[in-house]
Amino acid sequence: MLIGDMKVCRDSESRRMLWNEGDEKYYSLGVDDPDYCVFEFTSDRGNYYFNLEKHIFTIEELSEDAISSV
Repeated sequence: MLIGDMKVCRDSESRRMLWNEGDEKYYSLGVDDPDYCVFEFTSDRGNYYFNLEKHIFTIEELSEDAISSV
């Protein structure tokens, strides 16, 4: 599970970036439909279970591990 912050993006650039053909089925007014928005999630920590134990991590730890394994 990831834990962090969620932001609602209603700007035209974000909406157009993720708009797909066929989305009109759900948003009849198209990409400019006032009910259409994009969520931006930024995680700062999380947890998972392995061998019946809960492990907690931060995103910084994941980044450091990724860099050190290269």
